[in-house]
Amino acid sequence: MQQEDLDILRARIDQVDQKILEILSVRFEIVSEIAHVKKGLILPTLQEDRKKQVIAKWKGNATALSLDPMFAEKLFELIHAESVRQQDMK
Repeated sequence: MQQEDLDILRARIDQVDQKILEILSVRFEIVSEIAHVKKGLILPTLQEDRKKQVIAKWKGNATALSLDPMFAEKLFELIHAESVRQQDMK
């Protein structure tokens, strides 16, 4: 393996990282819309049943993709915490 190979692989990682951020941006735009709907319906920001359903889905999807389900859960928890924070600001 050469330095050039490493540079190419790192460039690919950089592209994937950019896509992850773009997808998160779209997700948080949807979170903003959800916050407005919840306000109109007088629903609490945090809905534990929904959170549990999504965690189970993330873990199942992670397993199907040969990813560690506990990693997926931790990642979801981080994203979810930011989602709740943003909804509380609306």
